[in-house]
Amino acid sequence: MPRPIGRCRHRRGGTSAISAPIAPTASRPWTACCWSRPAARRRCASWWPGRNTRPKSTGPPMSSGWSMSPPADHPAFYAASRYTLNVTRADMIRAGYSPSVRLFEAAACGTPLISDRWEGIGTLFDPRREITLAETPEQVLAALRDRPEAARRSQASAARERVLAEHTAAHRAAELEAHLIEARERKTQLQPAAAVRRLVGS
Repeated sequence: MPRPIGRCRHRRGGTSAISAPIAPTASRPWTACCWSRPAARRRCASWWPGRNTRPKSTGPPMSSGWSMSPPADHPAFYAASRYTLNVTRADMIRAGYSPSVRLFEAAACGTPLISDRWEGIGTLFDPRREITLAETPEQVLAALRDRPEAARRSQASAARERVLAEHTAAHRAAELEAHLIEARERKTQLQPAAAVRRLVGS
């Protein structure tokens, strides 16, 4: 493996097996991941030289002394990354259909996605053209090292189009409103039947 020139920021969830060292390019030394749990940071940092240093951040300090970048800085962070590696927490995998917001944030910034597999991810992004799904470190490394630049850009563009067409905050607000209206209408329809049952029972 080539000597890594940066350190991967990522979270490793539960028993997921795709955590691995990577070798970014010299011009883009970071591959964006999540860096929010102390145990995951210790595992990740153990792969890298100079692991006693930490990435720069303007966010508030966490309990371990590391910091998280504020949401306003996320677009620049994702846009400066060749890929975003998403490793899902074990409890979210068990729940299914429980995506991390970083998938949508990164894709909206035009950054291609690599993720572990979990139930429901295929309904959000097409694995054939919008996201790379990996189950082993070797599959992650193959995507990082071997994929042609044109294919990388094509995947990023397709994922961005999908997010803007289906996964913005406005889309989610409209879905929530539709569900609330449906629930209200269902309740209205059930009220007369409930009243009849009470009269019959009395």
